[in-house]
Amino acid sequence: MEKTYVSFRLKETKIKISLLFVIPWGFFFLFGMLREFSIAFASIAVHELAHMFCALGYGRKIVMVRVLPIGINASVEDIYSASEGIAIYLAGPLSSIVLWFILPVLNLNEDITQIIRHINLMLGVFNLMPMLPLDGGNVLRYALALRFGHIKAAVIIDRISHICTIVIFSIYIMLLIYGINYIWLVIIILYVYAGRKKRRMEASFLNIKRLLSRKERILRKGIYPIRTVAVIENESMADMVKNLDYDQYHLIYIMNEDLDIVKTVSEKDYLKALTGKRAVTFKDML
Repeated sequence: MEKTYVSFRLKETKIKISLLFVIPWGFFFLFGMLREFSIAFASIAVHELAHMFCALGYGRKIVMVRVLPIGINASVEDIYSASEGIAIYLAGPLSSIVLWFILPVLNLNEDITQIIRHINLMLGVFNLMPMLPLDGGNVLRYALALRFGHIKAAVIIDRISHICTIVIFSIYIMLLIYGINYIWLVIIILYVYAGRKKRRMEASFLNIKRLLSRKERILRKGIYPIRTVAVIENESMADMVKNLDYDQYHLIYIMNEDLDIVKTVSEKDYLKALTGKRAVTFKDML
């Protein structure tokens, strides 16, 4: 896949331009739809720029920018804060919807205005669907993380995405019965299911990475909210990760089967034991 890209660095950001970039431009030029495609490409670029500027506003680095045949895609460094994640992923759809609202007052060519508004409305609404990897799915994932933690939120949004794909597929079948073939609905389904298993694994590893690398964040803030968690001593230490949240520091009460608290450990001690691979259950820590 790397052979299909031309890559270079712009300061700390890696820029990758697809060698297939010119193909759709030539295709839409031949079919007299170059204007529509140019507007769509520009709208997607504005959408991604909104994500990038919002991320930069929070001090996040833009790791990579890909120039693809059908648009631009930006990758931001790991977002640990749920509130930051919500803002960054909302920025793109909101920019599209704002463009839809303000264009009529700019007195542009009426035909062009209608095309831009239609594309940006579709782009904004489509990306707000509560499905990963769409922006709406990521917004919901971070919102759920505020209540359930990142791991459990990832499981919930994965199930919601699954339900949404079933609903979309049912709509596609119903439309097909009436002679309407919206093939792009199938494309959405395939897009959502691609990498589903990979996202589940990434969620677990990312939560551990968040927990291990947040010392600097705690020291910078000075005051940090604390959360207590109780666990039976025979429970697996690895399973506890899904119950920890990046935006809170944890004290863990280890209890025996009579529900007596036999020891209280800090999050730091727990992670040290977990990564040291000596303890399998909490009882091993004792």
